[in-house]
Amino acid sequence: MWTPLADDATAFSALKGMAKQADNYCLQIGMISPAIASVPFCRVLHRARLVPPFMAVWGLLGYCALLIGAVLDILGYSLGLTTTIPGGLFEVSLGILLIVKGIPEKQGSLALPA
Repeated sequence: MWTPLADDATAFSALKGMAKQADNYCLQIGMISPAIASVPFCRVLHRARLVPPFMAVWGLLGYCALLIGAVLDILGYSLGLTTTIPGGLFEVSLGILLIVKGIPEKQGSLALPA
């Protein structure tokens, strides 16, 4: 029969801390990929004029801030949620704009041939 010892409690405490840190690293690595992918997305929104230009720039800056914040957090310089706020507000406002305005069927030179 196994009985916990004092050393086991120390080991479990160390494993708990390591698991929390691994969770944080996984979260930040998971935030890097959408931040990188959203930069070209905002560029397409701007070039196709699907949203007002200030919103495309807002999204670009917001996702760049998210990328910088995630990298800094991995390096040990945690900025908290401050770097996620611009991108989050952009996503909410883009959703509202698309619900209200919608997407035009044909849009300039980027439209698909019929």
